[in-house]
Amino acid sequence: AKRLNLGTPAQIVQAARDSGAHTIAYTFTEPTIFYELAYDTAVLAKEHGLKNNFVSNGFIGEAALREIAPLLDAVNIDLKFFREASYRRISRARLQPVLDAIRLYHELGVWLEVTTLLIPGHNDSDAELHAMFAWVRDELGPDVPHHVTAFHPDFKMQDIPPTPHSTLERAAEARRNAPIYTLT
Repeated sequence: AKRLNLGTPAQIVQAARDSGAHTIAYTFTEPTIFYELAYDTAVLAKEHGLKNNFVSNGFIGEAALREIAPLLDAVNIDLKFFREASYRRISRARLQPVLDAIRLYHELGVWLEVTTLLIPGHNDSDAELHAMFAWVRDELGPDVPHHVTAFHPDFKMQDIPPTPHSTLERAAEARRNAPIYTLT
């Protein structure tokens, strides 16, 4: 197997500076998997005037989040589902830790955006969309961006059709008109 060498924090920061980047985005795999490298890189990046952005699934312990939050300029959390059963069945994870992390990033003042990949038949019902959008609005405020993206069949979900454009339009309408938050 070929091993990917990301380099040292100094090499990563230097590569960012050499390319003219103003920001390092920790993404394409969950940044908390390489937390120590991300933390050390973020410290050095800040010292060199670079911004740090996490793109995350939201699974991070409170102590680690509190430690790295002062170094982060932004985070985008992938809120995959808004039903516990869906998180457990499909992601083999739990919903509440993600909601807790989202809330804590916001409380700690890290610029926060939420993204949900709409998977036909799995998280695109009106009830789930309304509950999710209402939670974001009620817990975080109406100004927190919540992006919805279209699913396309890949890997283990090749039997699911792509997200229709009409679903994205319906989600946008649900975001604008989210009722008071209730989760059933």
